Amino acid sequence: VRIARTVRQAAQSYAQMLHQRGHTRMALARDMDNAVFSTTWSEDFRAAFAALGGSVVVQADFGADPSTSYEDVVRTMLAAQPDGLLFIGPATDVARLAQQAAKLAAALPMAAVDWAANASLIELGGTAVEGMLFMQTHKRDDDSPRYAGLVSAYEARFGRTPTASSIAAYDAISVLADALSRSMVSGRADESPKDALLRYGPYEGLQQTIRFDAFGDTERAAYPTVVRNGRFER
Repeated sequence: VRIARTVRQAAQSYAQMLHQRGHTRMALARDMDNAVFSTTWSEDFRAAFAALGGSVVVQADFGADPSTSYEDVVRTMLAAQPDGLLFIGPATDVARLAQQAAKLAAALPMAAVDWAANASLIELGGTAVEGMLFMQTHKRDDDSPRYAGLVSAYEARFGRTPTASSIAAYDAISVLADALSRSMVSGRADESPKDALLRYGPYEGLQQTIRFDAFGDTERAAYPTVVRNGRFER
């Protein structure tokens, strides 16, 4: 049973967002320390972007070859004359790539994969990551009592704002507890957790309704997020 988006779904949502914002020539930087994931993500993005009429004009890899600097990567990206930069990697690498782009006066819109959108990106990237775009499965500006209550409790316990992964984990446990509770009430206490998850539903997640199909898959809406004034905002 899967509650998170697939790599393909994530890449497709980025392709749609960037195309809607007028991009047609994207340059990609890929973390080859995580080659399987980065390669799959970039290939899915390339296919989705091409289907919309866009193209990936260059892919610049980093991580596998220690002699390749962040400056080298950004220079390779800029040489292809893209209209936007897309970084596929963790927050620490994305922050340093953004700093090089600022140093080279790229003045191009930047986006990065959703797992880079955490506090360390802003701490390390500073003003260089201002305006960077992401697609995330939670609404950071949600003022509903339920979401506000979770954020307050999470910050009190862990001293930081919950991430997308934290919220997905919260949804996973909530959905499982709901399914098992319904199973007990219906007299099917001996059925497996998976059977219970697939039998009952839909489930109310923290911010969106969760529905599993017969294969245990679900769709999750994604929302644009931007770094603005040192904060992640919608």
